[in-house]
Amino acid sequence: MPKILLKIVKQGWPYTLAFYFANKLTEAFVIIRSNDIMVKLQNLDKALPVAFANPLPSISQEALLGGFVAVFAVFFIVQNAKAKKKKFREGIEHGSATWGTLEELEPLVDPDFSKNIILSQTERLRMTPMPKGMWQRTCNKNVLVVGGSGSGKTSSFVKPNLMQCHSSYIITDSKGQILQECGKMLQKNGYNIRFLDLIDMGLSMRYNPLAYVKSDKDVRKIVTTLMVNTKSEGTGGDSFFEDSASILLTALVSYVCLEAGPEERNLNTVLDLLNAIELRDDPKWKNAVDLLMEKLEKRYQAQNKAVPFCVKQYRKFQQAGYKTGQSILATVNAHVAPLELDEVRNLISKDELAIDTVGDELTAVFIVTSDTDTSMNFLAAIFYTQMFNLLCEKAKKYPNGRLPVHVRFILDEFAQLKIPNFEILISVLRSREISVAPILQTKSQLRAVYKDHAETITGNCDSFLFLGGKEESTIKDISEMLGRETIDSRGTSENTGRDKSFGQSFQRIGRELMSKDEIASMDGGKCIVQIKGCRPFFSQKYNLTKHKNYPLLSDSNPKNAFDVKEYLASLGRVRARKSDIVEVIEVG
Repeated sequence: MPKILLKIVKQGWPYTLAFYFANKLTEAFVIIRSNDIMVKLQNLDKALPVAFANPLPSISQEALLGGFVAVFAVFFIVQNAKAKKKKFREGIEHGSATWGTLEELEPLVDPDFSKNIILSQTERLRMTPMPKGMWQRTCNKNVLVVGGSGSGKTSSFVKPNLMQCHSSYIITDSKGQILQECGKMLQKNGYNIRFLDLIDMGLSMRYNPLAYVKSDKDVRKIVTTLMVNTKSEGTGGDSFFEDSASILLTALVSYVCLEAGPEERNLNTVLDLLNAIELRDDPKWKNAVDLLMEKLEKRYQAQNKAVPFCVKQYRKFQQAGYKTGQSILATVNAHVAPLELDEVRNLISKDELAIDTVGDELTAVFIVTSDTDTSMNFLAAIFYTQMFNLLCEKAKKYPNGRLPVHVRFILDEFAQLKIPNFEILISVLRSREISVAPILQTKSQLRAVYKDHAETITGNCDSFLFLGGKEESTIKDISEMLGRETIDSRGTSENTGRDKSFGQSFQRIGRELMSKDEIASMDGGKCIVQIKGCRPFFSQKYNLTKHKNYPLLSDSNPKNAFDVKEYLASLGRVRARKSDIVEVIEVG
């Protein structure tokens, strides 16, 4: 209420004063008994003290009319002044964009260098809570990194941030070089090292996605991720057969998770069940899987239990006719074909990654993918989908809903993966002590994979790092993001007639802070950093040789290279050979 009264007083005092003085002036005129205006003016000085002797306004008709006339006059003057008022923004008429300073970034940087995310040689972002009274400046730790081939994404962002050693890390490692170059450094800093190598699977720790399934919802997530990431590029596929194939695969995976023993609870058993489905154009025919599902249903009925989810899903498949069923089976087989490879069957036969412990202790998990062959990236997508969900569920078990050890996902070649519902996940990770750093070659890659959700993903990254590139839509987006600045323009004129004359004029115009051609031709050692709440920064890329942990990298000393074979040997593992026998479980 006091604020409202203060506003009324502030806006009404000119009108109050105008009414009061006009009222008193009119009263003074009335006091003088004469019809001659000159006489009234001559005696006004004598009448005014009489009028003001009573401080209250006069209620005579003449005095009230005089006061209201004055109020309307003041109102007209004020409104006329507002209409003619000019709004100047001196020096920023055409735009206020400018480069940021380290002073405005200071609250976002932790004084301890090792407790920051490295963005450039001069810009960093704190991993620790904001100082008291500065909570409004809080940023999430998600960083979108864009840089063309050879722009230094690994050397100026990935490796420097791994050397900070303040979080657990999940890293997409194209070609496996980061593991070899940084693995030993992380070990010496107390990290547990784990790796899933999708290039040379014989030199990989094994990964069994079904080892982490706790419910049928987890089954659905695995199947959805597999289906999305094994769909042939450029083909939409018939939605009926795609959906039906998903239902069948869900039924088989759910059955294995429910019924198989620890040694058989893997995708190999799912493949065996799938291969055991033999369809015939005979309504009375029952294949081995039909019999297994019937047996399971009868057992649950005898125990007065609800029909299992896997049986419900399998019934939907059984409703299809012979020819439709054959098409559904063919669709499923097309999606799971990569799992039939011997080296893949060995990889998924058991689990050695123990990813359910990430977030409890310092851990670095490397997902080694090929930058030329994406056929095995569906396993990486399944891994990331499970990793996000496991960490979010684990965080709920702690009193504050946060993991005890922050987990950072450094997702190189992010556009090669399709993580279902990633646009939702990225918006809720911050509160669980999880952050992501999607790394792209161009922003158009993100739009190509995530379609309408690309902007949501971009918007949930409070920091943006551009390391260079020439792709048209990317540099256009960056130029628009940087904004426009106001500059002084000088013009000259020359008259070449009989009497030569020269003229010079100045005006203010707007231009991009960095035009598209300036961004495209940016010096290779420079980068652009944009952090929420700050002006953009035009900075030098980080020089990893200046980091205190650089001597521990194999870049500094080849003896520091991480030996994968030696590490596997320490775990009691030997390299898998093509002649290794994979156990097959017969069904029926």
